[in-house]
Amino acid sequence: MAKGYPDFFGYSVFPQFGIYQVEEKGATVIPAGDSVTVFDVEGKGTIYGGYMFFGKTDITGLITLSLTIDGFTVILPSIKTMLEAGWIGGLDLPFIVTEVNDAIPSYTVIVQANITFAEQFKITASANVTADASVNGKLFWAKLR
Repeated sequence: MAKGYPDFFGYSVFPQFGIYQVEEKGATVIPAGDSVTVFDVEGKGTIYGGYMFFGKTDITGLITLSLTIDGFTVILPSIKTMLEAGWIGGLDLPFIVTEVNDAIPSYTVIVQANITFAEQFKITASANVTADASVNGKLFWAKLR
């Protein structure tokens, strides 16, 4: 008895992803006026989700993110602007932003699932301010076999 999706044409129409990977970013300082690569995955694959925690300074909301997929880079608004604009879920956006503590601003940026890439997936955080900031997080992904 056959099981699974029939292979009528000699190949499966569904992509075959390998075992999921976890990339962890420990507490990393983003120097004032500089950028840090938070996650960088090379090859062909898919994102299963993840998060980044930016925390506990009064300038944290001013950090900007850039998302690079297959050589195309989009520079996003500041974390605080994304939150104020309603990037809080339910939309077809790459990130969801939540504020963890408004007394000492800290934010969690959730990386949405089902983002596919053919060459590279990269997230960069920039502290375009006069003080250092920090980031940590995890990214769950798999490469195409």
